[in-house]
Amino acid sequence: MGIKIKNLTAMVPGNGIFRLKIPKLEVGAEAICGVMGKSGSGKSTLLNAVGGFLPYTTGEVFIEGENRSDFPPERRRLAYVFQKNTLFPQLSVERNIAFALEIAGQKPEQWRPVVEKWAVQLGIADLKGRLPHQLSGGEAQRVALARAMVAGFKVLLFDEPFSALDPKLRRELRAEVIKVVKENGLSVLWVTHDLADREGFSSLLVLEKGAVAWQGEPSALPEENYF
Repeated sequence: MGIKIKNLTAMVPGNGIFRLKIPKLEVGAEAICGVMGKSGSGKSTLLNAVGGFLPYTTGEVFIEGENRSDFPPERRRLAYVFQKNTLFPQLSVERNIAFALEIAGQKPEQWRPVVEKWAVQLGIADLKGRLPHQLSGGEAQRVALARAMVAGFKVLLFDEPFSALDPKLRRELRAEVIKVVKENGLSVLWVTHDLADREGFSSLLVLEKGAVAWQGEPSALPEENYF
């Protein structure tokens, strides 16, 4: 059932000028909606509103068919993957991936099979004993993605997670994410500046000064200077 937004408006705290306005947005299962636009257009603001980190002035956000507009972030049942991997430096790869499950009270014999499943699927099974500082950028982002996946949420928010990686690695990770989305029925809002990313998107939203400048299928994006 994914994500559904209706008549969402939000003001950035401390900035009475910038206003985000999204009349309608839907992201179904097995789908990725790309969010693009110039710096300051409201891309991350949109993710923060959907994630519950930014209160809205008006509107509703439905996650998996349920209106969660008034839910705090920890109850929205979604995962956030940032540009920086935000791994815990003192924890091994395995413990980083398992973090949400440990917090939920699971014992190692419960969470280890889940961690192993995602570590294998994302090609990091042989890295489980390493610490974050021993990982390459691509490896660290795979760990961050696995950590997001183990909680079992069906909605993911991506805030330029691969922007610091080289183009070849970006392509590889993008292909892996698309495969994971399709195989697990996920719904993803993916903020990016890279037009190449749109090849894997099901739909595209372009923002300009907090408003929707264009919305539709990625292949139909007009050649205008939105970026």
